[in-house]
Amino acid sequence: MTSVSQRTLGPRGWLSLGVLLVGSIGACTVNGDQCSVDGDCAALLGVAPEQAQCVLGVCGRRTAALAAGDGGSERSCQTTKDCTAGGDTAFCREGRCVSILTGGISEVSQNYIAGDPIFVGALAPINLEVPGGTVESVYDKIRTDGIRLASDDWNAATAGAVTVGAARRAISLAVCDTNASLDKLNSCFDAMTTGLRAPIVLVSNNEEVETLLPRAIERDVVLYCTDCEPSRLPIQNTEGHVWFGFPSVKVLSPIRTRWLERLEGQVRGERLGPLPAKFKVALVGAQSLVSLDTLVGGVTFNGQSAAQNQAAGTLLTKIIDDNAPSDYRALADELAAFDPDVIIVANLGRLFHFYVMPEIEARWPRDAKGSPLRPLPRYLTSAQEAYAFRFERSVGANDDLRRRVTGVQYHSSDPKLDENQRLFFGAFRASTRFGYDPANIGTGFESFYVASFAIAAGFQLSSANPAELRGRDVIAALRRLSFDAADPGAVVDVRANEIARGLTLLAGRQRIDLRGLQSSLDWDPATGEVAADAAIYCVKRDGAFSLGDVWIYDARTKQPIGEPKPEVCGL
Repeated sequence: MTSVSQRTLGPRGWLSLGVLLVGSIGACTVNGDQCSVDGDCAALLGVAPEQAQCVLGVCGRRTAALAAGDGGSERSCQTTKDCTAGGDTAFCREGRCVSILTGGISEVSQNYIAGDPIFVGALAPINLEVPGGTVESVYDKIRTDGIRLASDDWNAATAGAVTVGAARRAISLAVCDTNASLDKLNSCFDAMTTGLRAPIVLVSNNEEVETLLPRAIERDVVLYCTDCEPSRLPIQNTEGHVWFGFPSVKVLSPIRTRWLERLEGQVRGERLGPLPAKFKVALVGAQSLVSLDTLVGGVTFNGQSAAQNQAAGTLLTKIIDDNAPSDYRALADELAAFDPDVIIVANLGRLFHFYVMPEIEARWPRDAKGSPLRPLPRYLTSAQEAYAFRFERSVGANDDLRRRVTGVQYHSSDPKLDENQRLFFGAFRASTRFGYDPANIGTGFESFYVASFAIAAGFQLSSANPAELRGRDVIAALRRLSFDAADPGAVVDVRANEIARGLTLLAGRQRIDLRGLQSSLDWDPATGEVAADAAIYCVKRDGAFSLGDVWIYDARTKQPIGEPKPEVCGL
């Protein structure tokens, strides 16, 4: 385990206090500036014991307020600069200095020094505690790096702070690594919401939302989840305190149903003839990522609902426990015996083309020459299969599979989204801090833009003391950052060069329509769920995807755009 210095000013203005893993893992000991308990740090820093603290295995100095043990009552201030004298990481609130790097908060953007800050909290399980040490969650690191990059954009575009009335207020990012620990998640959230009073906290998954929502409602804090699946949240009423950055799988249901109708027509023409012959569908999904009700609810064929088809024996559903070993041969035998015309695959990822599909193809009834006794099934897959390792090679190299494998994916007909993505990836790669390509599309990057614009809009809408901006103000603002047919507002993209224009519009109390990277950021004001266009994709012979060229379903009009064009893949 190798640590960075106790308080280093990193590239592009970041103060960090944490542990960086670069090689072997192991227990944390006193070595240089590393520590196990607060007492290890006094001698290393040359300060009194009450002035030292150990956070995430790294020594740091307590602020005078924290050392006093009362959250700031022993040190008065007029501005945040009064609290940062001597290198302390603290800010001024209600005439008292408040320490920032407490409760596990390990990073804060330096612009908090510029004025009375409003904090955007970001929770992430980056360094996961395992027996014998710690391992890094690559996905969560990349997501958090996207948030940091967006924070850099805002700091540069606003010279560190935004103007609220006659005051300048910094929108500052504070990061806390939860280590995928329930205790750490709770302490991070408490530090963000009671210490820093962040009106909005960025989280990453359903479990975090379920754990934190009761306190978020109680404290009037908004949770913005970058990667949640809303359909799997067992929460009926969030009171507007949960908003989502990634579309639910429910978004894909309309175009999946339309495409299934088309496949049904093709199969009837090739195999079944006119009614009353029955079209049969099997649905195979991953237990951990998708709910059966969500998938089955949107499936209609034979002129009947899913429930009616199940009762008639024309729909078979199989949910795989993807966290446990599965007998794929037995599954393939059951599917072959059912003899489906189409197999809908949902969120299996590489399990599909590594195990499930090969077993189905191999165990389908064949004659002595190896020819199928019955037509092989078509597969209607999802985004998790499309972007799984080597999927496009497995399908693209086989003309028969290319004809039978298509899928549904989030996709927009708006070319501006593609442009936003290109700019994001370019900035990410060019950043002095991030020397690699992001593995996801940038939900973290989007989330900080959403939070910051919501804070700025919240100030314009709030009738309360601006120092007391709370979740209710952010909720009202989020409802005004989304498309409204009656009052569309000016489109503002999540780009650095759009920040100033967006703030100017908000200052004039005008509505803006945020446009993101993967969607138009059109939220349902009642549920906080984000809408998205969807598309049918296929795979070309060279393994390249044709996404959006086959067919697109428009989320705003709730209608397909144009006619299906499966010939673009040579099907």
